[in-house]
Amino acid sequence: MLFILLPTLLALGAAYHYLRKPHPLSSIPTPSTTHFLFGNALELDANGLTHYYATLRQRGLGPVYRIRLLFLTLVVVNDLVLTRQILLGIDPDDQNARPKAGKALAFDRPSLHTLLMATMLGGDSIIGANGDTWRSRRTTLVPLFQPRVIVPKLLPLVVQRMDELVRGLRVLEAVEVDELFTRFTLSVILGYIFGDPLPAAVADVTRMRELYRPFLPEMGRLAMRIGLFGPVGGWVGGTMRRARDELKRRIGEAVDECLRVFREEGEERPVPLVVELTRQPMYDSRVKESRKRLIDDIVALLFAGHDTTAHTLSFTLHHIATIPGLQSTLLAESLSVLGPLPSNDTPSEPPTSAQLSCLTHTTATIRETLRLYPISPIINVSAQHTATRLSDHVLPLGTVVHVDIRGLARDPCLFANPEAFQPERWLETRALAREGRWIRGPGCRRPPRRSQAPEFGFGLGLHACLGKNLAMLEARCAVAWLVRAFVLQEGRVGAVVEPDYSGTIAVPKGGVWIKFEKQDLSEHHVIHEP
Repeated sequence: MLFILLPTLLALGAAYHYLRKPHPLSSIPTPSTTHFLFGNALELDANGLTHYYATLRQRGLGPVYRIRLLFLTLVVVNDLVLTRQILLGIDPDDQNARPKAGKALAFDRPSLHTLLMATMLGGDSIIGANGDTWRSRRTTLVPLFQPRVIVPKLLPLVVQRMDELVRGLRVLEAVEVDELFTRFTLSVILGYIFGDPLPAAVADVTRMRELYRPFLPEMGRLAMRIGLFGPVGGWVGGTMRRARDELKRRIGEAVDECLRVFREEGEERPVPLVVELTRQPMYDSRVKESRKRLIDDIVALLFAGHDTTAHTLSFTLHHIATIPGLQSTLLAESLSVLGPLPSNDTPSEPPTSAQLSCLTHTTATIRETLRLYPISPIINVSAQHTATRLSDHVLPLGTVVHVDIRGLARDPCLFANPEAFQPERWLETRALAREGRWIRGPGCRRPPRRSQAPEFGFGLGLHACLGKNLAMLEARCAVAWLVRAFVLQEGRVGAVVEPDYSGTIAVPKGGVWIKFEKQDLSEHHVIHEP
């Protein structure tokens, strides 16, 4: 008994001694409900910090406040100007600073994030790396995800997959579309990485999806463990490890098959992304360390590139099916720009970049979805300087900062009627930005012009989402194809679709159920201008 009691008393004494000292961030306000020993940890619910931050916003703590989870202190920011500067990694006091490649950032990924991603993915990857390793990877990957590269390579594949999806849908039955879209987006990004047809090791998209299924729930649990207990909480369960190991084995086999087929066929087929990558020294598949880096980054790209887009599409379809008039507007736009879908089994003609850019209301609808359900509701960074200024406060080196993206997206000072789904606000923003104005609630202060268009759904700055262009391409095509093929209806009338943030990204709780009825275009007067 003494062996248990004595260490417990010593631990409590050490905790008391640590917590009673003046905190270096004491100038930053904290909730009045903060417990002396546990901090704010006891106030969290199943939705974690995202829901808790929404609760704290209602208490009016101001643009910068702090919370404590046991021994971990987090600084939370919900101010637009500070958010932009933090995500760009520049000194918030320097209003004229511009982010520059190679320049030390004032804010960057925290060590806890690097530990989280390395533990979950079983190695260093592009979505968890920092410093020079991250910069070299980013420099290699960014050009391969630019519109001029992905549009000619990816658009025909997206169109082919959407044709298959449309033909395979069960008409007049309620379909859970979130799972449908996860397979669609996974098959698209697999095709971009490995080419079409897919190598045998990754050709079973359903199996690949099953292997990725444990990732999001495990990431939520792992983030909580690491947040509360640091490196001690850095472990994953057996199910996750087995799925991850099989994924890496399959991807390794797919890399080998893809390279072999490309050597045999040469330039007779389009160059897949994996071949482009292996031409770079850091991804040379003949070198053991480089091969491991290649596989780790492909695992990360697949993980980050399919779930997120699929959930965004699911939320979008829910609003299209439930908001009167929205579907008719999107249908009229798609018919005007792209024309009707071909009949029978005739393949659709891929649209041009110019045509996609004309789908303005479709794009606005997707952007409004990203506002209400941001992919990453919280973006975490850490102070990289010994004394980093944040507004009127000074942050010590390593201070973890959470940017409350979801809170900003629902701020009435930034968006009038913020809880409403109104795609038109993004159409108006383009005109308002040219005039130096924007949409905001009555009586709210107008922020500086450089902070306009507050859209942080894909991040900002050097750590912005690599796959933004890919995701928007998939989403615009999916919406344009579905509204031309079907009338979308609620699959479960009156069902409430809410985001679940327990896995750290917005997932439709209970899925999204949609009923598809064949579209009758006989009453539509189509004026298509190719």
